Amino acid sequence: MMIVMKNKEDRMIDFVAKSYEENRFDPRKALARSQNGTLCRLLRMSKRIVMLSRIAGIAAAVIVGIFLYTSWKNSWTDYTAYDVAQTFTLPDSSFVTLAPGATLRLQRHKDDRLVRMTGKIYFSVRHDDRTPFRIDAGSGFVKVLGTRFQVDSRDSIGVSVVSGKVLFSAARSGEEGLVLTKGQSAVLRRGSSAPARLTPKHPNPAAWATGEFIYVNTPLPEVLSELSEYYGVTLVVPDAESRRLSGEFSTSSLPDILSLVNSALGVSIVIE
Repeated sequence: MMIVMKNKEDRMIDFVAKSYEENRFDPRKALARSQNGTLCRLLRMSKRIVMLSRIAGIAAAVIVGIFLYTSWKNSWTDYTAYDVAQTFTLPDSSFVTLAPGATLRLQRHKDDRLVRMTGKIYFSVRHDDRTPFRIDAGSGFVKVLGTRFQVDSRDSIGVSVVSGKVLFSAARSGEEGLVLTKGQSAVLRRGSSAPARLTPKHPNPAAWATGEFIYVNTPLPEVLSELSEYYGVTLVVPDAESRRLSGEFSTSSLPDILSLVNSALGVSIVIE
């Protein structure tokens, strides 16, 4: 037996024909029946629309919440120095000076400040016990305890502290490492499992960023080597090995510094 499904129009025709055959067709009842059916369908449809709207609203709120949380969690602020050194102020009022070519990425949470870096960067970090400041330099890791210091990751990873103290460790060693204080330096060489203390090559390793040179009975050859590197020149003077210098210079003018050194030591430094 085959069942034939009738559409809406066919059912309406059958209803009218049957009513005529039975001589009981009432147009008003037919209209009311038709309107009642339509009204029921409209009510059912409106309920579905309201329900779908609520579901869509909830889904949209969830999606927006996930997007905002993901954006906040994964948000990074990038800083780059190109041809010249450049100083930036971070949102927590710390500031950093990037050597040419250096890059820094900062991710700040309510309970943490994480930095990823390349190149050479001088840090002056605002102390905050509630939000530690951590530096990921690749194979080396620095936890800041409120200080001014330099991190150089161009070859080996070197850390030099100007003031305060830091914890310097290999990235895979957790909290184990060296605590460095004012005037101390350490280096983590490629392939090493821990940093080693180091005598700085220059008395003022961060002078390129601070513009401050401090010497305490420093051999003159070390002074000339540091100034030569900082200003990109070659400085020579006869009989430099026997002389030592004590003094503090905060100036960007090399001729002014040389004039002071010449007067203090009775020498004549030559720029080659």
